[in-house]
Amino acid sequence: MWGRAGMGRMLCRTAYHGGASSEIAIMIYPVPPVYLIDASNQEWSLACSNGGQQILTNPVSGQQAVPYILVNDIAPYTQQTWQFLIVPNPSPYPNASPGDLYILPVAYSSSAGRQIMFNSPDGNLWWLQISDGGLVLNLGTSGSCTPIVGSLYIKNWNNIAWSQPGGIGTTVYPQQQVNTAFTDFPVAGQTWSEIGLWVSSCGHWLDTWEIFRDINICTNQSAAIVACPVCSNIQQVITPYEAIFDVLRYPIVVG
Repeated sequence: MWGRAGMGRMLCRTAYHGGASSEIAIMIYPVPPVYLIDASNQEWSLACSNGGQQILTNPVSGQQAVPYILVNDIAPYTQQTWQFLIVPNPSPYPNASPGDLYILPVAYSSSAGRQIMFNSPDGNLWWLQISDGGLVLNLGTSGSCTPIVGSLYIKNWNNIAWSQPGGIGTTVYPQQQVNTAFTDFPVAGQTWSEIGLWVSSCGHWLDTWEIFRDINICTNQSAAIVACPVCSNIQQVITPYEAIFDVLRYPIVVG
């Protein structure tokens, strides 16, 4: 079974993830192979079996291997970075054998990834992740983990057919009326504007942001979608959702 990682606990290389099933729709998304080199200079390849049931390590040579890979824990409210490495020969770790996959807690790094990606032989994409110190294998996605910043969250928000002809991150139409002249009532020629406190990247003015609740499909965490209240254009994604109530981190939610 998957071992639970404490301060340098072993994670068995022939571990099984009981929740996975081999009856999964194939999602072809090729990723580069993963190679690690241990402290005795032996190179190893890491591979994932069909159904996400096993992570296997095999000795290799002549590859561009790295000594470790940093991965951040995906558990909510956790700021812990882990170092993936291969146990060398002889093993310096208790209950760990040469060639085993092993993790060690290190100082938190915001730049570390949240998974190591593998293709199983049947072409599925799998993510090896750490949740609260334990290894998990999740079916990966080739797309974005959350709705994409700069895109429309709801294309017909407010029952208007919004368009973004320039693509993601560009102006959304129709735009508000700014310095528009009245043709008749109340005063012909007098101008008026639909403006507010802020202007979004979509070009719309607003006084407050619209906050939607969604999910990060990569980590299964909740997510706050900070969007334009006029057209629902996404300005920022904050995970987990509850973080938006942290007055020290987000005293004012602004994209």
